[in-house]
Amino acid sequence: MAILTQGSATDKLNGHSSMPARSGTKMFLKRFIGNWHAVIGLGLILSLVLLCLFAPFISHYDPVEQDLSKALLAPSPQHLLGTDYLGRDLLTRILYGGRLTLTISFLSVALGLAIGLPLGAISGYFGGWADMLIQRVTDILLSFPSFLLALMLVSMLGIGVRNLIISIGIMAIPSFIRLVRAYVLSLREMAYVEASRSLGSSDWAIILKHIIPNVWAPVIVNASLNMGYAISTSTGLGFLGMGVPFPTPEWGMMMGEAQDYLFSHPFMVIYPGIVIFIAIIGFNLLGDGLRDAMDPHLRNIRNIK
Repeated sequence: MAILTQGSATDKLNGHSSMPARSGTKMFLKRFIGNWHAVIGLGLILSLVLLCLFAPFISHYDPVEQDLSKALLAPSPQHLLGTDYLGRDLLTRILYGGRLTLTISFLSVALGLAIGLPLGAISGYFGGWADMLIQRVTDILLSFPSFLLALMLVSMLGIGVRNLIISIGIMAIPSFIRLVRAYVLSLREMAYVEASRSLGSSDWAIILKHIIPNVWAPVIVNASLNMGYAISTSTGLGFLGMGVPFPTPEWGMMMGEAQDYLFSHPFMVIYPGIVIFIAIIGFNLLGDGLRDAMDPHLRNIRNIK
């Protein structure tokens, strides 16, 4: 994955012209479009995002307004997915709930990336006591099951969107630290890094100019895969009543509210569950596709097998 940008840095140090960036982008897009996993995953994600963004134009119902006279209505032309036990339109709540669930997951992964990327780079590049300290903290975080760690953090911080983002974000940090550290350990020995160091560049300049750009590819793939974990964790916490407060629509909380009606009105559970499944499988397919597009060597090995 690092090969894509490594060549450019080496060419600049040696005074040679580098391949135009748009050529590399064109090759990446060609591999990406040729991978059906990536195309399907991206299509599923874009469809969900667009539906959630245009929720006010798709449904004219209020996602939190209650009307007990319309409680537990089966799917119909007036309510395409039916209504819940408080008479709220399920389609509307799913669309508005998707806004919140996807936002929580995105911000959680962004938080994990913002903290894990620099810590992983410092750990791998400098080594010594910094590496030992960062890795021991990482080991402590990894010693807890991911969902249990998030549940424990939410229990301590309290219920709310901000605390949910922080809890899931902390859960995502170790994976970024370990991934970035593994790449930096090999990158710091590369010839172009040694050449930059011999020219008088400081360690921080090398990290920012040569190390970080070369780890973006695997980091983006990891972030896409972590989105699936973040969605499953946030909806799981919502199902347990540890997510967003009532009556804000959120996919996990919707399933938690519907568990008493699983056998009498299963559509209340099935439809949110299907949307959660589509979101998770979409990000997983996108992550696999990005990995193959950014690392053709891995794709070739898999084809041989």
